[in-house]
Amino acid sequence: MKIGSARVGLAMPTMQDSRVILDRNGAEELTPPGQAIFVHGMETVKVMTPYLPDEERAQRLNALRSGEIELTDTEKLVQETARSMMQEGKRVSMRTMCDRLRGQLAEKRHVQP
Repeated sequence: MKIGSARVGLAMPTMQDSRVILDRNGAEELTPPGQAIFVHGMETVKVMTPYLPDEERAQRLNALRSGEIELTDTEKLVQETARSMMQEGKRVSMRTMCDRLRGQLAEKRHVQP
């Protein structure tokens, strides 16, 4: 079975923006905060994502930056991996990032990826 690509689009201001993200219309019509469109092949599904208002998101980011909130070991690994990939001049796509993380997690657990 071939998996293929999938796309997720949050609310977009215009039909043209929706086409850039999803290759189809629809994201410009999303109204509730956190509503998204998931596209896989020919299938399109509206989904709800976790929503944080701008103010709460800013508070959480500030708390992380100031050290009030500790990152988990996995979050630290993701952050370190992204930094090292950018320093290597590599394109940081989700697929590349997941492949690298899978390998690093396997090494930590002493299991083959």
